[in-house]
Amino acid sequence: MVSRYFIGGVVVYRKEIISYIICIFLVFLACLLHALDYFINLNFPVHAIIFALYSFVIVLWMNNMKNRVLRSAIVARFKLIGFLLISYLLVRTLKYLILIENEDAVRFIRYLYLVFPLVLTQLIFLTSLHVGKSERENINKYWSLLWIPTLIASLLIITNNLHGLLFSLDPNAKSLQMYGPVFYFVVFYIGLLTIINIAFTMIYSYKNRYLSSVKLPISIIIIWGIYTFLYMTGWDKFEYFKIFFKSAEFNILMVMLFIESLVFKRLLPSNRGYELFLSLSSLNIGIMDSNGQMIYRPKIYENIDSSLVCRALYNPILIDENTLLESAKINGGISFYFVDLTDFNQLKRKLMNMSEDMLNENELLKAKNSLKKNMIKVEEQNQIREHIHTKLQPQFDILNDIFMNLPEDEDLFETKLKHACFLDVYIKRYSNLFLLTKNKSTLNLSELKLAFCESLDYLSLTGVKTKIDWEEYTSYDKDFCISLYEIFQNALEFYMPGISSISISFFMKNKKPQLIIKITGAKEKSFLYDLDDNYQQNGILISEDITKDEIKLVISLERSKL
Repeated sequence: MVSRYFIGGVVVYRKEIISYIICIFLVFLACLLHALDYFINLNFPVHAIIFALYSFVIVLWMNNMKNRVLRSAIVARFKLIGFLLISYLLVRTLKYLILIENEDAVRFIRYLYLVFPLVLTQLIFLTSLHVGKSERENINKYWSLLWIPTLIASLLIITNNLHGLLFSLDPNAKSLQMYGPVFYFVVFYIGLLTIINIAFTMIYSYKNRYLSSVKLPISIIIIWGIYTFLYMTGWDKFEYFKIFFKSAEFNILMVMLFIESLVFKRLLPSNRGYELFLSLSSLNIGIMDSNGQMIYRPKIYENIDSSLVCRALYNPILIDENTLLESAKINGGISFYFVDLTDFNQLKRKLMNMSEDMLNENELLKAKNSLKKNMIKVEEQNQIREHIHTKLQPQFDILNDIFMNLPEDEDLFETKLKHACFLDVYIKRYSNLFLLTKNKSTLNLSELKLAFCESLDYLSLTGVKTKIDWEEYTSYDKDFCISLYEIFQNALEFYMPGISSISISFFMKNKKPQLIIKITGAKEKSFLYDLDDNYQQNGILISEDITKDEIKLVISLERSKL
């Protein structure tokens, strides 16, 4: 089993912790080399060694991001950032090892010191635009226009020898007199992007009432800004800190730490989070794969024997006096959980140890009420299970038929399994929506969007092109929301196989919610004939427009039901 730990409510795997420790050690080693070289003047190429140390740290970070971030475009941008960071450090290293005696080269490298942070800030800003978006959502293409001032500023920087607008060409200039208007524009532009970066991050966290998630990335930006300010003003006491952290190295660390904080706090879409849900759940759930390997261990009985889990598939097993083990098959393995019988056994012992002549009417009433509460809870759980089973029976039947008749042909086998995965995610998401709204009258539309997105993700595995456009994130009537998901699933199952693409749009029209489903490639037939009449009785309007190229379904709510 892969070891995982919870740090600040976030799941961190052991291999990630090891990489963090290695990176911290390498950075500490680089700081030590800087200090030794400053005080005793080491007789070997310190800058080359430091370049190798930081390059290894950057490569570790890039590999870490590749394994954790879901969106391929963001991973590609992180690779570009990593390449620029290594190039940034390489330029600094060449300056001290080879070009230190060449004044023109040193001056040009000094200009490049400003180009790299400028471009890196631009890339970080574009990355922050993905905060709060799923791996399927794109940012507005017009944000790319920000590359125009970035490239113009970069051109002015590297041509400073011609105009002196970046750094003063006067060799006697000191402190703030050294900087020209282009320098201040670049600093202002970087600061502006940073402020907008913070704003976008905080807006998402404010909407989701999760402001604690932005404390870490914003703290890193503040530290970065303090370092830049002290570096520009040339404060004497700050020179001691610069002995350990040169500007290039500190900028590199801040870039990696800021991006790491966005991924660590799940502000960017990553493959983390399900373990947190299970750890916070009051249910002692465990997951075992089909080979008997534990994928997730419950909070109690962590070393449960896999053979007991398999036996519990047929009949629940009493582990001890107060614990009952139950198992159920899931896609790819077995889920098992422990039922706590402590309260039930305590109540039973209390009734058995009390003689009839010592029980008064109040004690009998308390025992009766306690038992009644337990029975109500059991009945409620049975009702939930029965409702979900009834609603999802068609999907369960299809899944059972798929697994009972798996073909031997590899291509057909893969097609059947992809279809099973599509049904399985609907079962999971429908159950989740029902449980979320069990004691509520409304459902947050962001949860409904997640259900649609995950179904489309699994549908895309079968080769179907998918697209979703979602404009509303408020809360709405739970029955209407769940009905939308049911109609969406029924429509897909009705027109499968043969669908080549599907497009989903959800928005408000005349203050009425409206869902539009566009399907291409499917056989031309009416979906409304097989539809349950209960939808119309509940005020849900469904219209269809069938053409040769496209089938369009429009689902909305009658105004009288608003």
